[in-house]
Amino acid sequence: MIITTRVAELVTATGRYELSLMQDVARSEYGLEIIYGDTDSLFLNNTSKELLADFQNRFSKERKIELEIKNNYQKLLVGEGKKHYIGYENGKLDPVGFEGGKSDRPEYFHLVYSQLLDDIFKHEIDPIPNVRKAFADLEANNIDKNLLKISKVLSQNPEEYNSQSCQAAEIGKALGRKQGDLIEYYSSNKKITGKSWTLNPADIDIAHYKALLWNTISEILEIAGHSVDELAEEFDIKSKPKRIIKSNSIGSLKRNNAGGESA
Repeated sequence: MIITTRVAELVTATGRYELSLMQDVARSEYGLEIIYGDTDSLFLNNTSKELLADFQNRFSKERKIELEIKNNYQKLLVGEGKKHYIGYENGKLDPVGFEGGKSDRPEYFHLVYSQLLDDIFKHEIDPIPNVRKAFADLEANNIDKNLLKISKVLSQNPEEYNSQSCQAAEIGKALGRKQGDLIEYYSSNKKITGKSWTLNPADIDIAHYKALLWNTISEILEIAGHSVDELAEEFDIKSKPKRIIKSNSIGSLKRNNAGGESA
């Protein structure tokens, strides 16, 4: 056990050292801007095919490290979190890590999220009018209720959850579901209905849905340069967005895993 742990530490340390060296060389010797990096990748700006080819050849010869140019984004929005970005390359979006991509979000949130990305990246228009309409329709309860359902798959049988008061356990029991089954429900106001979920669309907690929708899109709006504080006040939202960084045109250089696809 001790030997295994030490080996793992050395592998991690070596990876960090090599990535740090790549960053230093890219910045000081090639004049490349380091936008973002994690354990297996660098996002570089001010690149060219010639510079990247030379950079690859250098590390292949001197460090025995094979690098792959994975993406060349025309536009890239980078969030604060690890592997948290949206790239746009040749008409295709590559969103990674943002709230709108999560499968347990209501379908309405996915539609608003997709429209927001299309407005910013593909249409290059102001997304705020469509965002305002999305919140106005939600506020007016003018949404197909099927689009507001929250869907989750039970990871275990309801009686096996550590906390029997969690939503998944409660709803699973109420619906007679078991591990692997899909449960669908709406969020409700516990002070009004006695519980935080409901099967009755008439009991939907619109204020809670507004807050969830805001959490789904606010970070992207801030990255795109919009005043999220003013918008949150306009939509009567109390939550604060995460801080972000921004860039517009970045190439991505990613290291290959040994014998496998790029990470």
